[in-house]
Amino acid sequence: MRRYRYWLIGLVGVAALAAGSVAFYFKFVDTAYSRAEFYADTGIDPVESPHVPEARYVERPGHVVLSFTRGEPHGIITTEHAWQDQLVIEMPNPSKGQRIDVADGTVRLAFFSTKSRQVATIGTGGIRGFLQIESVEPDRVVATYDITVDGFYPRFIPEAQHHEDAFRGRSTFRRRPRPEGDRLSDLWPRRERQSQPKQ
Repeated sequence: MRRYRYWLIGLVGVAALAAGSVAFYFKFVDTAYSRAEFYADTGIDPVESPHVPEARYVERPGHVVLSFTRGEPHGIITTEHAWQDQLVIEMPNPSKGQRIDVADGTVRLAFFSTKSRQVATIGTGGIRGFLQIESVEPDRVVATYDITVDGFYPRFIPEAQHHEDAFRGRSTFRRRPRPEGDRLSDLWPRRERQSQPKQ
């Protein structure tokens, strides 16, 4: 009887050690994350900024915004720097089975990326690719996508300034309230800045 008790205590100890190791790994080592959300009756518009191109969320009936964010925080036990990519796509309300080319003129996109403490804008290569809408429900949109962004990192050495950021896969975009006050980064397609009237 005593032998079984020792075996049981040993098994519980090994299980606790294994669970602790897994928790430690995902808490401190593999901290990558991704989020897929959509906002109903929402669009994105440019913001006049003297420094960098910016955009913001606005109310726009008949349109939705799909937002895909991925990244990893600064390493706690490693020397890895934090990184994040965000692709935001505004389109008219989609329907099941619809294939959407991001360059078809009805789609507007915003892109944000930071790598090695450098922030990217959209390079001259722009954004290309498509979404295939698999299902549309009141609280979720399921889509497969293959979208590539020419990320331009101006502070990198010249041969590393252009980096293709690829968004490929299948995601379920869950409905969330429209973020209020959030600023986005570079907007595509580009809009010419209007000259400010002289005072």
